[in-house]
Amino acid sequence: MSFIRSSLPRSQNSLPKQSERVELARRLHDGLAQELVALGYNLDALIGDGRLAPDLRTDLRRIRLQLITINAGFRDEIFLLRKRRLNDLLDEVSPLFAGADLEIGLPAQRLGPDIEDALFHSLLEIARNSAQHSGCTRFSITTSQSASGITIEASDNGNGRISHRERSFGLASISEPLAAVGAELSCDSDASGTRYRIDLKLL
Repeated sequence: MSFIRSSLPRSQNSLPKQSERVELARRLHDGLAQELVALGYNLDALIGDGRLAPDLRTDLRRIRLQLITINAGFRDEIFLLRKRRLNDLLDEVSPLFAGADLEIGLPAQRLGPDIEDALFHSLLEIARNSAQHSGCTRFSITTSQSASGITIEASDNGNGRISHRERSFGLASISEPLAAVGAELSCDSDASGTRYRIDLKLL
């Protein structure tokens, strides 16, 4: 029987799932974002009207610049909705280890969206490698925190037999997102299993 333990805080588990956030981002992009663009075009048409008094044209240009700033910030928020969050990880990892013991302990605090997105993709790739190649019956992710950052360790009790070619491609797909946010990855593997360590400084 599969044993699953999640140490995600209740507040994170109550966040919208990735599919819900993507759908919300799509609706905002197709709806409100397009309406803001249309409003900007209407303002441009007014600003270009030769009958408009100079002082009113100046005021409208100021409003137009404010609208450009608002629209840019709104699009940034839509982009962030598409990023993966760590509270999505359990739903993605659990089906990979049916019949195995699974323990997921992730950082309690919310991290920046870029960091969470990088950790999500790297930890998911680690889990996929273990599920597909190691023959493990146990997989765990644990987190510890210090004054300067967090350490996340992922390990399995598999055979540690991943070919050099598979290891090379696998490690690249794990390490590249982490490197982009300044995290360091180390890995060791032997007959008792494979262990990954991610060190991330938060200061």
